[in-house]
Amino acid sequence: MASSLVTLAGEVTYPLGYRTDLATIAKTWVNRSYMSLQDLVEFPESHVAATFNTVATISSYPTPTNFFSVIDLRNNGTGKRMSQVSVPRYDRLSLTQTGSPTTYALRARSTILIWPVPSAVEQIFINYRRTLAELVNDGDTHVLPVSWEEAIIFGATAYGFEYLNETERARQARSSMRAAIAKLSDRLTSDLVDRDEPLSPIGIQTGVTT
Repeated sequence: MASSLVTLAGEVTYPLGYRTDLATIAKTWVNRSYMSLQDLVEFPESHVAATFNTVATISSYPTPTNFFSVIDLRNNGTGKRMSQVSVPRYDRLSLTQTGSPTTYALRARSTILIWPVPSAVEQIFINYRRTLAELVNDGDTHVLPVSWEEAIIFGATAYGFEYLNETERARQARSSMRAAIAKLSDRLTSDLVDRDEPLSPIGIQTGVTT
């Protein structure tokens, strides 16, 4: 069972001398460390799906409110997966061409651009990674496997040592966090070997062409 925010914060204050005066700010450090992981690792626990309907002559649509990065899109009207292109490539496409969407681009994580420009209402399925929700209340728990708590604690402890101006111990804690992430990422990749395509580095989406 995942540890609560207050429990993780207690684990962070222990190597800092178990200073009770750091109990509140330690929760902030836990959240910073926790949220940073989504920039480094693709967790299956963050995968969600949604649908939206196209509107004739409209080529841009907002991403879901909890959107972090796209995994893939499918046109449910045709039953085919849509191919992704870069925004510069999309901008070179003819927006006078209409039809059933086959291609998309993602602009600034906030807008989905589709092509050809829809000529009718069609349902688009989006498989995406959601943002990790901040832990607010003492009893809030994270959504990751319990094994990742080690990385969260090391990262939060590094923030604590930096706060106390203990630069070398902060460096050591951050190094320990990186080592934990590397070890756990190898295990995570092994668990996902049945995916249609390999994990891609965060920020570099699979299937993108220039």
